[in-house]
Amino acid sequence: MDRDDSVRKRAHKGFTLIEFIATLVIVTVVGSLTYQIIGNMANIYAYITARNKLTSLIRQVDNRLVLEIRQAQAINTATPQLFECVIPENNTIRYQITEGRLQRQQNDGTAHILIPAENLNSTGSGFTYYDASMTEETNIDSIKSVSVILNLVSGNETYTLHQHILLESRRHY
Repeated sequence: MDRDDSVRKRAHKGFTLIEFIATLVIVTVVGSLTYQIIGNMANIYAYITARNKLTSLIRQVDNRLVLEIRQAQAINTATPQLFECVIPENNTIRYQITEGRLQRQQNDGTAHILIPAENLNSTGSGFTYYDASMTEETNIDSIKSVSVILNLVSGNETYTLHQHILLESRRHY
């Protein structure tokens, strides 16, 4: 072998097929792991965002519902899917579960959707009424408390909001 052949061999050095395949396998493994991690993080982010949105919705609805029902001075209608009462300043408030959603209406105005159909499972959701001895009651004049059950949905999960609300104006009868 002369000096020109050895210079040519050194000048043409590159990757062998084995080195190329090994590099390709390593890049593929690292790439697929990175893809899975990013995909899982995106799913977790979507889940947490939906759950936070539902939690915020629950807080808003719960605070308003409890406040207004607790203040009820007179009850106009009390059914499993509808509670209408008069609160201070002669405001008539109507909470109704209809078409799979919870609506609130004030003084015969426009009904506002508090919980949309995609977040409310109306099966098992509703109002139950009790007298002073905690016996279920249907007579409007004997109602002392209201139990509100809302089955809320976020993705594949269901959360139950259960509030038992004493009517302040009827506590001492």
